[in-house]
Amino acid sequence: MKILLIAGHGAGDSGALGNGYREADLTRELVGLIAPKLRGDGVTVAVRDITRNAYADAQNGTLDVLGYDYVFEVHFNAFNDAAAHGTEIYVTTLEKEVTVEANVLKALGKYFTVRGGGVKVTNFSVITTAKNQGVSSALVETCFITNKADMDKYQANKVAIANDIAQAIRAGFGVSATAPAEKPPVVEAPKPSTPPTGATIVVGSKVQPKTTTDYNGTHLAAFVTQNVYQVVEVKGDRVVLAQINTAFKMSDLKLVADGGSAPTPTPTPTPTPSQPTIKRTHARVNRAVSYDGVGLISSIVGKEYPVIEIRGNRIVLGGGLNTAFNVADITYTR
Repeated sequence: MKILLIAGHGAGDSGALGNGYREADLTRELVGLIAPKLRGDGVTVAVRDITRNAYADAQNGTLDVLGYDYVFEVHFNAFNDAAAHGTEIYVTTLEKEVTVEANVLKALGKYFTVRGGGVKVTNFSVITTAKNQGVSSALVETCFITNKADMDKYQANKVAIANDIAQAIRAGFGVSATAPAEKPPVVEAPKPSTPPTGATIVVGSKVQPKTTTDYNGTHLAAFVTQNVYQVVEVKGDRVVLAQINTAFKMSDLKLVADGGSAPTPTPTPTPTPSQPTIKRTHARVNRAVSYDGVGLISSIVGKEYPVIEIRGNRIVLGGGLNTAFNVADITYTR
């Protein structure tokens, strides 16, 4: 059978924030841990492109999961009250069997409180899109990113948690409960030419992060240090990288390919039909809820953030937040 793992959020949408973590980083890390434990013995596993946002693709009609037998979407929960905790799993109203999901919930119950007592039913966008294409699907809210005890438990046990999720899925489909030890295929980034001696990091340079801590001190997933990214903005020692839309200190980056030009102020791009158009520069958050309905930490309410993307009613705010909001939940200030 063929299983597709999807890491929630990303592509400019950090998801929920809490305890120094970003949901998009955690989902990508956990999916990366689950995949090698799940594949093998007749189970083929693919991880959807982590530079994409599956929710956005489902909304614009480009999410295609045909050819898979099961889609498993990973998220972390959040709430304004940091006391909220526990784990949940959801299927759509079209799903008739929940054996796999019940297994996953039981496995996660070893580490977290099971909320609501069983598998829940909600037509979330990604899993509904999958089911409408004839593919069974589920969305797991692993634990609460806004609850310190949940996150401490997750960080201390994430490898075991990933293994237990994988074995629960395998058992639910009647596959051997112990997957063979198998390393996931390694996809190497193209090796760029060696930068000239004395070259510095400028817009267009290719760099590799040396740390999992961003410019603002937020902890990122380990995978960021294994990839090469292009520089899209340089301001002093603050360097913004494409694909993950995250800023790093220049000293925390390794130059792997010269950009070929000195840093210059980023010009305002001429809008084209295929590009987002930014008409406003800053906005204030009125409600601590992301574009796709995930609760965020309440401390962001009333604060002003720079606008980095506008697509219809979907507004992405930067300034370390890097999260998409509905236009109804923000107020333009500049």
